[in-house]
This record gives sequence, structure tokens and C-alpha cells, in this order.
Amino acid sequence: MTAIEDELILQGEMVRLKPIKSRHFKTITEWYRKKRIRRHLLRDDLPGLKNRIRSLYIKNRIDAIIPSIYRHWLDHGMGFMIKVKQENLGTICAWEIAPSVYRIQIVIGQRKNWGQGFGTEALNCLIKYLNLEHHPKSIICADVHPGNHRCIKVLENNGFVKCSDDEADRFRAMTEYPKYMVNDPFTNSGKHRLLAFGLMRGEGNPDE
Repeated sequence: MTAIEDELILQGEMVRLKPIKSRHFKTITEWYRKKRIRRHLLRDDLPGLKNRIRSLYIKNRIDAIIPSIYRHWLDHGMGFMIKVKQENLGTICAWEIAPSVYRIQIVIGQRKNWGQGFGTEALNCLIKYLNLEHHPKSIICADVHPGNHRCIKVLENNGFVKCSDDEADRFRAMTEYPKYMVNDPFTNSGKHRLLAFGLMRGEGNPDE
């Protein structure tokens, strides 16, 4: 995937998406200091003590981990700040894990902005861009914590459906995770409890 143009702006009715710059990492990191945001960094849920240790591992290294993750996403794809007027509300990223297969990550950084449709519209803008500029029959996938009902609703509002176990395993096997996740001693916990969702063949583009 080629890098996105520095001045590219994706415009919805409420939100604008502008490319993430390194100067935004400080703001993004502050969002991830909140436990309810940070917990969705985890690839897996771990039982009991291991989960608490892993959460502490991430919390104590958050200043290094967040910029590293976002650089990984930007190096392998694209990332946008979600803006309403002049306020940065969150981020949305997509990176190619196989030809015409993208993974996405979306974060709305402050609770006051949850449930207002900003994430739904931001994802709609990104889907249109991927379909128009890269491949009109793209597959887009995402992992979601089963308790993150707002994110599940955002995905379903844009046409995503829950993947089968086989599809989920295939998407995860394609994914190159950021370095800290590979070296994290608590990453490999066995069975995933995260839910995988996919948008197949551009079906979420309302203009098709």
C-alpha cells in the first residue's frame, strides 16, 4: 500500500479525517492512559492473574508502546485523526495484511464523545476511500472485545458481520503484529476470546 497524501482529508457530514502525524502521538497516548481505552489493545483476554500482569505491563510502558503501535500501522497502511470542528476525537487506522485484505482499528478517545455516531461515520468514510482508491472488492476485518458493544454496533452499522472461527483464524494468521506484541510474554494465551468481524467484497459501500 502506498503512503497517503499528507494533505488528504476525508469528509463526512459530522467528521473529518486527517492523516495522523507524529505530533499527534502525545494526544493519542493520553487517551490510552484510560483503562477502558487501553484494555482494547490486548489481542487476547487472559484469565485471572496473567491478565492483570499483562495489563500492568502495557500500562507501565504506554509512552513507548502507543507510538510504536501507531508507527507500525502507518508504515503498513494509513491512519487518520477523527476531527469534529477543530477537536481531535479519536483515530481510525487501516493496514493491508494481504492483497486487498485490510485490518482496521478505531478509537474514540473520550467518553463524552461515545455513542454520538462519530465512529460510525468515520468508518464509513474510510470504507469509501478504500473501495475507491485501493480495491473496490476489498475485505476489511477487525477484532473486537465481546464487551465492546459500541464498537460492535459501529461495525454492524457499516455492514460488517461476525466471522466464522475459520475466517477469524485466517485473518489473524495473516496479521503482522507490532514488535511489542510479538515479544510480550503474555501474548500467546491460546484460544482467542475476541470477536472477529469482516466486511466482504466492498458490500459496506452505500454507493455501490
